[in-house]
Amino acid sequence: GKLGENIALNLLKNEKNSITIIEKDYEKSLDLSEKLEVNILNGDASEPIFLSSAGIEDTDIFIITTGKDEINFICTEIITKLFNYERLVVRVNNPKNRQIFEKTGAHTLVYATDVIANFILEDINLNSKSHCYILVMSAIFLFFR
Repeated sequence: GKLGENIALNLLKNEKNSITIIEKDYEKSLDLSEKLEVNILNGDASEPIFLSSAGIEDTDIFIITTGKDEINFICTEIITKLFNYERLVVRVNNPKNRQIFEKTGAHTLVYATDVIANFILEDINLNSKSHCYILVMSAIFLFFR
């Protein structure tokens, strides 16, 4: 997805990094291979056999960024039980899943909703009484006094 792509772009700034992206969707894999100079593997990261065949047994850092907590949890469980790694960073999309992810072996859990909410609240820094509209369905935030 876009988040993984953005992270890869930033990691590529350091030429010492060796990056592999696993993408299940074939078309997205092709698109990523045209955009990024990284190793792209087309396959299902929630399948232990695929991960083993991909040769990632001794990866330094795993970063799991899908938009689906179910997939992120399955991948986290597989990685913590079957592979050696120094760090595991996992995106958690739904705050209701906080407790279950905290029981995994992930080093860093990134709660997407909290990060975005905190960024918005810091940015608007409402010091005085303000009237605020939040358009939830379209994810557009409008603020005015």
